[in-house]
Amino acid sequence: MEKIKIFTSYYSNINKIRENYPDFVLISISGGLENNIITLIDDWDKRLAPKKDFFLEYKNSKEGLPREIKYVKEFNDKVLYKDKIKIIINSWLEKYPNKTIVMLCYEHPKDFCHRQIVAKEIETVFNVDVKELFFENYERIDYKMFPKGLDEDEW
Repeated sequence: MEKIKIFTSYYSNINKIRENYPDFVLISISGGLENNIITLIDDWDKRLAPKKDFFLEYKNSKEGLPREIKYVKEFNDKVLYKDKIKIIINSWLEKYPNKTIVMLCYEHPKDFCHRQIVAKEIETVFNVDVKELFFENYERIDYKMFPKGLDEDEW
Protein backbone atom coordinates (compact mmCIF):
# COMPACT_ATOMS: atom_id res chain seq x y z
CA MET A 1 0.00 0.00 0.00
CA GLU A 2 1.17 3.50 -0.83
CA LYS A 3 2.35 5.60 2.11
CA ILE A 4 -0.08 8.39 2.87
CA LYS A 5 1.25 11.92 2.65
CA ILE A 6 -1.41 14.16 4.09
CA PHE A 7 -1.63 17.52 5.85
CA THR A 8 -4.38 19.77 7.15
CA SER A 9 -4.85 23.49 6.64
CA TYR A 10 -7.56 26.10 6.25
CA TYR A 11 -8.84 28.09 3.30
CA SER A 12 -6.96 31.28 4.20
CA ASN A 13 -3.73 29.39 3.40
CA ILE A 14 -4.69 28.24 -0.11
CA ASN A 15 -2.54 30.81 -1.93
CA LYS A 16 0.41 30.16 0.39
CA ILE A 17 0.09 26.41 -0.21
CA ARG A 18 -0.09 26.89 -3.98
CA GLU A 19 3.01 29.13 -3.92
CA ASN A 20 5.09 26.83 -1.72
CA TYR A 21 3.73 23.42 -2.75
CA PRO A 22 2.20 23.68 -6.23
CA ASP A 23 1.96 19.89 -6.63
CA PHE A 24 -0.06 19.31 -3.46
CA VAL A 25 -3.69 18.24 -3.96
CA LEU A 26 -6.15 20.44 -2.06
CA ILE A 27 -9.30 18.68 -0.90
CA SER A 28 -12.12 20.44 0.90
CA ILE A 29 -13.86 18.46 3.63
CA SER A 30 -16.46 21.15 4.36
CA GLY A 31 -20.18 20.73 3.90
CA GLY A 32 -20.59 24.07 2.17
CA LEU A 33 -18.21 26.12 0.06
CA GLU A 34 -18.11 29.62 -1.28
CA ASN A 35 -17.78 29.87 -5.07
CA ASN A 36 -14.42 31.63 -4.88
CA ILE A 37 -12.98 28.67 -2.93
CA ILE A 38 -14.36 26.03 -5.29
CA THR A 39 -12.22 27.45 -8.10
CA LEU A 40 -9.04 27.23 -5.98
CA ILE A 41 -9.20 23.61 -4.82
CA ASP A 42 -8.72 20.29 -6.60
CA ASP A 43 -11.54 18.32 -5.01
CA TRP A 44 -14.47 18.62 -2.63
CA ASP A 45 -15.27 15.54 -0.57
CA LYS A 46 -18.35 16.06 1.58
CA ARG A 47 -18.13 12.55 3.02
CA LEU A 48 -15.94 13.96 5.83
CA ALA A 49 -18.04 17.05 6.42
CA PRO A 50 -20.15 17.40 9.57
CA LYS A 51 -23.83 16.68 9.09
CA LYS A 52 -26.00 19.78 8.97
CA ASP A 53 -28.17 18.85 11.97
CA PHE A 54 -25.45 18.55 14.59
CA PHE A 55 -23.31 21.27 12.98
CA LEU A 56 -26.13 23.81 13.36
CA GLU A 57 -26.86 22.59 16.87
CA TYR A 58 -23.17 23.09 17.72
CA LYS A 59 -23.04 26.60 16.20
CA ASN A 60 -26.23 27.63 18.02
CA SER A 61 -25.35 26.22 21.46
CA LYS A 62 -23.52 27.74 24.41
CA GLU A 63 -19.73 27.75 23.95
CA GLY A 64 -17.59 25.44 26.02
CA LEU A 65 -16.37 21.90 26.48
CA PRO A 66 -19.84 20.29 26.73
CA ARG A 67 -20.78 21.39 23.22
CA GLU A 68 -17.43 20.19 21.86
CA ILE A 69 -17.81 16.80 23.55
CA LYS A 70 -21.29 16.43 22.08
CA TYR A 71 -20.06 17.51 18.64
CA VAL A 72 -17.20 14.98 18.67
CA LYS A 73 -19.60 12.20 19.67
CA GLU A 74 -22.03 13.14 16.90
CA PHE A 75 -19.19 13.46 14.39
CA ASN A 76 -17.80 10.04 15.28
CA ASP A 77 -21.25 8.41 15.25
CA LYS A 78 -22.54 10.02 12.04
CA VAL A 79 -19.39 10.65 9.98
CA LEU A 80 -16.48 8.46 11.09
CA TYR A 81 -18.39 5.22 11.62
CA LYS A 82 -17.05 1.75 10.73
CA ASP A 83 -14.27 1.74 8.11
CA LYS A 84 -15.38 4.93 6.41
CA ILE A 85 -12.02 6.68 6.81
CA LYS A 86 -10.23 3.78 5.10
CA ILE A 87 -12.64 3.87 2.18
CA ILE A 88 -12.34 7.64 1.74
CA ILE A 89 -8.57 7.90 2.07
CA ASN A 90 -8.02 4.93 -0.21
CA SER A 91 -10.27 6.57 -2.81
CA TRP A 92 -8.09 9.69 -2.60
CA LEU A 93 -4.92 7.63 -3.00
CA GLU A 94 -6.41 5.93 -6.04
CA LYS A 95 -7.50 9.22 -7.59
CA TYR A 96 -4.26 11.07 -6.72
CA PRO A 97 -1.50 8.44 -6.66
CA ASN A 98 1.88 9.51 -5.26
CA LYS A 99 0.56 12.95 -4.38
CA THR A 100 0.57 14.85 -1.11
CA ILE A 101 -2.93 15.75 -0.01
CA VAL A 102 -4.04 18.72 2.07
CA MET A 103 -7.45 18.53 3.77
CA LEU A 104 -9.01 21.96 4.04
CA CYS A 105 -11.85 23.65 5.88
CA TYR A 106 -12.68 27.09 7.29
CA GLU A 107 -11.44 27.14 10.87
CA HIS A 108 -8.08 28.46 12.06
CA PRO A 109 -5.94 25.62 13.47
CA LYS A 110 -6.22 26.96 17.01
CA ASP A 111 -10.02 26.79 16.87
CA PHE A 112 -12.14 23.70 17.45
CA CYS A 113 -12.60 22.04 14.06
CA HIS A 114 -13.73 18.77 12.53
CA ARG A 115 -10.60 18.46 10.37
CA GLN A 116 -8.60 17.86 13.55
CA ILE A 117 -10.92 14.98 14.44
CA VAL A 118 -10.46 13.57 10.93
CA ALA A 119 -6.68 14.03 11.11
CA LYS A 120 -6.50 12.11 14.38
CA GLU A 121 -8.59 9.31 12.91
CA ILE A 122 -6.26 9.09 9.90
CA GLU A 123 -3.24 9.00 12.22
CA THR A 124 -4.83 6.20 14.24
CA VAL A 125 -6.04 4.07 11.34
CA PHE A 126 -3.06 4.52 8.99
CA ASN A 127 -0.28 4.99 11.58
CA VAL A 128 0.98 8.23 10.01
CA ASP A 129 1.49 11.81 11.19
CA VAL A 130 -0.97 14.36 9.85
CA LYS A 131 0.50 17.80 10.45
CA GLU A 132 -1.03 21.24 10.09
CA LEU A 133 0.79 23.13 7.30
CA PHE A 134 2.63 26.27 8.41
CA PHE A 135 2.09 25.51 12.12
CA GLU A 136 5.24 23.57 12.97
CA ASN A 137 4.81 23.71 16.76
CA TYR A 138 1.06 23.12 16.67
CA GLU A 139 -0.23 20.40 18.98
CA ARG A 140 -3.61 19.07 18.01
CA ILE A 141 -6.09 18.34 20.75
CA ASP A 142 -6.79 14.62 20.82
CA TYR A 143 -10.57 14.70 20.59
CA LYS A 144 -10.62 10.91 20.88
CA MET A 145 -9.65 11.44 24.51
CA PHE A 146 -12.88 13.29 25.29
CA PRO A 147 -14.95 11.39 27.85
CA LYS A 148 -17.42 9.01 26.26
CA GLY A 149 -20.95 8.37 27.38
CA LEU A 150 -21.35 11.44 29.57
CA ASP A 151 -24.87 12.67 30.08
CA GLU A 152 -25.39 16.41 29.79
CA ASP A 153 -26.05 16.72 33.53
CA GLU A 154 -22.54 15.30 34.18
CA TRP A 155 -20.78 18.08 32.24
